Amino acid sequence: MRDIIIVGGGASGLIAAAILARHGKEVTLLEHNDKIGRKILATGNGKCNFTNQFQEESCYRGEQPDYSWNLIQKYGPETFLSFLDTIGIVAKSKNGYYYPYSEQASTIVEALRLELIFRKVKVKCQEHVTDISPIDGGYSVATKGYAYEAKKVILACGGKATPVLGADGSGYELASKLGHTITPIFPALVGLKVDNKNKQKLAGIRIKADISLLISGQQVTLESGEIQFTAYGISGIPVFQISRYAAKALLSGEKVEVILSLLPDFTKDELLIYFEYQGVINAYKTILQTLQNLMDLRLAENILEYVGLQAKKRMDEIKIEELENLVSSIKEFRQRVTGTNGYEQAQVTGGGVNTQEINPETLESNYHKGIYITGELMDVDGTCGGYNLQWAFTSAYVAAMGALED
Repeated sequence: MRDIIIVGGGASGLIAAAILARHGKEVTLLEHNDKIGRKILATGNGKCNFTNQFQEESCYRGEQPDYSWNLIQKYGPETFLSFLDTIGIVAKSKNGYYYPYSEQASTIVEALRLELIFRKVKVKCQEHVTDISPIDGGYSVATKGYAYEAKKVILACGGKATPVLGADGSGYELASKLGHTITPIFPALVGLKVDNKNKQKLAGIRIKADISLLISGQQVTLESGEIQFTAYGISGIPVFQISRYAAKALLSGEKVEVILSLLPDFTKDELLIYFEYQGVINAYKTILQTLQNLMDLRLAENILEYVGLQAKKRMDEIKIEELENLVSSIKEFRQRVTGTNGYEQAQVTGGGVNTQEINPETLESNYHKGIYITGELMDVDGTCGGYNLQWAFTSAYVAAMGALED
């Protein structure tokens, strides 16, 4: 019987394995893919932004956001960077976003792989765990072809996001069989589908904007940055950041909307003054020609259609009320959210194992002594910027240290 079995060879599982093996534990790691660390390799477009200097509670989401934040405050970026240093990873900071110096995600995967070899961790790939059951002195971990035995088990199976990299959500079933509650899961850090009949025409346009998310008419969050219009709706980092709230609300059947505040460098008054001034010095131009000075032609056409203003109307023919309506619509371009992209495009899974059922000091199951749960499998998801890998490390560290206790 081994000391520890770890189910899952992603970031959380690999880190936990390394920490436990350093403390002399006999560790077996079971991974259902043909190789470990596949999702790490895709992180940050292959560059692997693994943590961030900026940390606050809002960077981590879940039904109990303070649950993860309490642990991040104890074992955050400094602890993560220190661990990476011990396996030879040199970190570099780009405006507070940390990457391996090589800017290659494969650097981290290879360093972890070599560490596990050196520490004599048994890594078994293409082993899909189907059941975990208590036995005398520990647990039996069944795969399709074998039953492994260990005193303790760490579930580091990940979620459902990016199934092309092997994510299948099977960890939720394992946790459920052990009596845990799974809060509703949904794609997060993902594009949003919107109700705009012209979205196909807008596809490919990028514009700086503020984006507010409204749920049942109430604003719940605001983000800023570059928005990309797509054939299905909208994308870009600000959209990703609000997507988990939109997805969760849609699951509950609530009305979800976004308000895009376009041209954020201008106030309403400044825009109105601009249009009035153009009506004087360039009275012969059309409103479309004038608006095109500020944004992509296709977006300008869509905005004018949205407010019911004829694109060919000359500037000297437009009433002040029409300009005020145009300015209001530019600053409050409202669209109904009809859905999100699926797990295939999502970077992370929202929801998961209810954190109220996991010891906040050790990440041990409240129902089974010797079972620990980490990473994306839990009801914790981070924003863009290295926060999900930071949580993978923090939860792995806490679970590993917890598993070291008798």
